[in-house]
Amino acid sequence: MLGWLSSDPLTTKELLKNTDEARIKRAQKQIKIISNKQEFIIKKLSLFKRIVSFFSRDPVNTVFIKFTVLTQNTENNHKHYVVLVVPYLKDMSLYKLSNLPIKVYSTTADFKYRFAWEINQSNNIYTDASITKKLGVALTTKPTKVRPLGVPMLDKHLYAVISNIDKLQVKM
Repeated sequence: MLGWLSSDPLTTKELLKNTDEARIKRAQKQIKIISNKQEFIIKKLSLFKRIVSFFSRDPVNTVFIKFTVLTQNTENNHKHYVVLVVPYLKDMSLYKLSNLPIKVYSTTADFKYRFAWEINQSNNIYTDASITKKLGVALTTKPTKVRPLGVPMLDKHLYAVISNIDKLQVKM
């Protein structure tokens, strides 16, 4: 669809529909968005990818928008960061962020031990060298006692941020 470096991840709407009702209620009741910052990321293509895109004439996105959002659980005051990455498109103001493919990351233990593997399988996880190190085997080892397995779901911090993604402003 939008030419990510690998297969396109799910859109925000597709990720949101998989989240269970109890988690949605906890996200709406307990999680408050404190602040957010935006930055542009430029991904360099490998020589092989550049050659393939040249001959196939397929466009490949190399500029992305990264939102880092600070959230707070109002019941225990724990704060966590949520990272959202969407492709930067020409005429960005014409698109709703919720309709774009998205990559996500959360600093919560719930994300690491329950959801990282599932989200990684759908190509929706955002990683860099430090995140890959933090998550470790959670990226490659399927959790054993988590329900429901088989669908990429979100922790409550991620759900609270992603369900409000269209309120984030892309600043040029």
